[in-house]
Amino acid sequence: AGALATQTAFQKMEMSIRSASSRIRTEFSLTRNLFLLGFVGGAVGGAFKFAGDFEKSLANVSTLLGNADVPISRYKNQLIELNKASSKDLLDITKGLYQTISAGIPAIEGAGGAFDVLKASVKAAEAGLSTTEQAVNATVTVLNSYKQANLSATEVTDKLLQTVVVGRITFDQLANSLGLVITNSANAGVTLDEMLGAVAALTNAGLTSSRTMTSLNAAFTALQPTS
Repeated sequence: AGALATQTAFQKMEMSIRSASSRIRTEFSLTRNLFLLGFVGGAVGGAFKFAGDFEKSLANVSTLLGNADVPISRYKNQLIELNKASSKDLLDITKGLYQTISAGIPAIEGAGGAFDVLKASVKAAEAGLSTTEQAVNATVTVLNSYKQANLSATEVTDKLLQTVVVGRITFDQLANSLGLVITNSANAGVTLDEMLGAVAALTNAGLTSSRTMTSLNAAFTALQPTS
């Protein structure tokens, strides 16, 4: 009788252990599924938001386009392809396109068009450890000021990057300060190479970027023909 009672007690204990183990597995599975559901749901929600933000940015670009311009559907595909080949964010690049067209670069295909300028600017931003906004700003500033030189966007960004290499100035510093001097340098008949060469020489001599541009602006102003 004692042996039977002991066996029965062990059987009850085994059943209790199995029942507890089953509950633990069920609760663990439920917790894991809820966690995964939350993770996936958050990712999907983030993806929807990103897609919405991208479409909104495209809509902003579309407001700048006329009937004869590159269609927004074409720009959409170009932006996605550029993003795949770049470290820059898709929204950042799209805003750069808006910035480029807003600055007066024509929305046409090929060389000299807005996407051509944007593509060169994005590459310059990566090489110069800068932002797309800064690179676009510098590139279009030069293109608009030196229109008569008939420079390509790639030629402009190459010259800017070369100035950073040979001078003591960062790409961001150069991009931020070009506007202080470039109009007067162009009006004085100073070429882009001459102006950027002066920037490199003065910064190598120890002048800060702001002091360099202030000095050059005064010199180029004095060189302009008087009316």
